[in-house]
Amino acid sequence: RLFEKEKRRRRDRSRSPNPRGRTTAQAGQASQNETTHAQHQSALRRFFNPLFIISAKEYGLLAKACSMLFVRGFCGYPAEVYVFKVLEERYGYTTLQVTGITIGGGAVSIFAYVSAGKLSDRVGRRPVLCVVYLIFFGALIAFYNSPGGILTVITWILFAAAMFGLDVLNAALVSEIFATRIRATTSALATTVYVTGTVLGLVVEGQLYAKNGDHWSSITWIALPGFLCALLVWLLPEPAFRELGDTDRGSQSRLSGISDGGGEQKHVVGNDDDDDELDLGDNDEHRLHLGDVHHLDDENHQQQQHHVIHNAQACDSVVHDAEALAEPIQGDSYDDDERPPC
Repeated sequence: RLFEKEKRRRRDRSRSPNPRGRTTAQAGQASQNETTHAQHQSALRRFFNPLFIISAKEYGLLAKACSMLFVRGFCGYPAEVYVFKVLEERYGYTTLQVTGITIGGGAVSIFAYVSAGKLSDRVGRRPVLCVVYLIFFGALIAFYNSPGGILTVITWILFAAAMFGLDVLNAALVSEIFATRIRATTSALATTVYVTGTVLGLVVEGQLYAKNGDHWSSITWIALPGFLCALLVWLLPEPAFRELGDTDRGSQSRLSGISDGGGEQKHVVGNDDDDDELDLGDNDEHRLHLGDVHHLDDENHQQQQHHVIHNAQACDSVVHDAEALAEPIQGDSYDDDERPPC
């Protein structure tokens, strides 16, 4: 009878509304909706999680890189859109002639940006990029305002070669100044800002064209602020002359246990990206080059191996003493298989 009574009570309870005014089925559906909402929130959090890994200092560096790329896209991209149109409509070149100029200019461009890449590995990214920016915007303005003839062809080739060179050097500089753990994320954000600049540049150029009815003068006015890129590039650190992981070691490595002459404990913290040294104190003799970090790592590794061997010997001694204590008590006898464990 008690079993039947409890069974009826549970059946009636499942049919009656719960204290919140919902049936059990409704409560189950609400619980399922909450679970689905939590899953969506989790997916959204995973999507934006890379943005939270970037530190405030790295965001400051990213803002500098994005400002340079925004100016480059805003001031330079409208000229790239009309680069073939101006040859045909303003200077009267035929389609075959434009094709010949494009092939010749493309060959020179390949040689130019390969040479620029090699030169940037030797003298640094920033000096080469600064010169290429000056050539790019200078050749752009000269091309769109040239009287025609051989000067138009030369300025077009210089403009095209610098354009391809900027793509290579900008991609190398912006990616190399960030640690590998955030390199892809920061490159994607910088590219997004660059594309935004190109779109806004086309919009502004269209507004200027609506007023003066001339694409060439509109593009010239937009390109003038582009020379700022030659200055903005110097706000970024120099990534050349480093290995792939030097940025990671400079921002994350922590070497402790290094003491100065007075015996005071010092902690070595990775320096900024602009410097190839780790500061250990105010004196010059307490400056540690990144090349010496590997030497210190090797010494630490050898010390760790020494501690492991010492601990292993100590363990062997303890086991030996424990086995001695486990010897049979006088008057008792054990076989080898019956000896109690330590």
